[in-house]
Amino acid sequence: MAAEPTDQDEIFTDASELSENDLFKLSLELTKLPKEELDSIRKIIGVAPTEDIDISSLDPKTLNRIRMYMRHSVIRWKNLQFVVMDTPKNKSMNAYVQICKHYNVTTVCCLTRPEYSKQKFEENGIDLHVLEFQDGSSPPSVVVKQWLKLVKAEFGSKTTNEEPTSAIGVHCAAGLGRAPVLVAVALVEYGLDALKAVELIREKRRGAINQRQLHYLRKYEPDDNSCTIS
Repeated sequence: MAAEPTDQDEIFTDASELSENDLFKLSLELTKLPKEELDSIRKIIGVAPTEDIDISSLDPKTLNRIRMYMRHSVIRWKNLQFVVMDTPKNKSMNAYVQICKHYNVTTVCCLTRPEYSKQKFEENGIDLHVLEFQDGSSPPSVVVKQWLKLVKAEFGSKTTNEEPTSAIGVHCAAGLGRAPVLVAVALVEYGLDALKAVELIREKRRGAINQRQLHYLRKYEPDDNSCTIS
């Protein structure tokens, strides 16, 4: 019988129960990742930068860390950087915090009703902001205003060509609708075309942004002239 999952373990399927086929699929997914993401995984699991990641030799806890890492997406444009995630659970909070610390995330926006304690975030200097709105819908104006206020506080009112040094974490339930659409809103506010913003996000997060949200973004007009491209 598999051991009870700890707070660092992935809660959906215990990695100790993965079949050979599951391990093969995970290995295949790793080969498709760009070098920078593979380097990030190596750093998180403590593997040397020049060392190959041998899935078959890893213990269940390390496999879970890899699987948790691969469930988030990093959206970068100029000096803006967002980490899009699905919702954490109490038993997976350590892994989420580790990802946040890796990208220097000090602000996390929760767009659904949180089903976890914010204690782990607080203990690691991460502020949690709940901006809940309906699943599958477009964000109401009050949420957009609160979101853009947080984005401006993190990145300033203008974009630069410098590499991002921090990021904002954002999650909804699956990380495919509400979180990506708010990231797209931020990118549009800072000067990126709406359809290009959607394309950029979908390159990193397949299946993101439904048709209703896409229609919203096509019609969206930036209402904050202080967010500009430089």
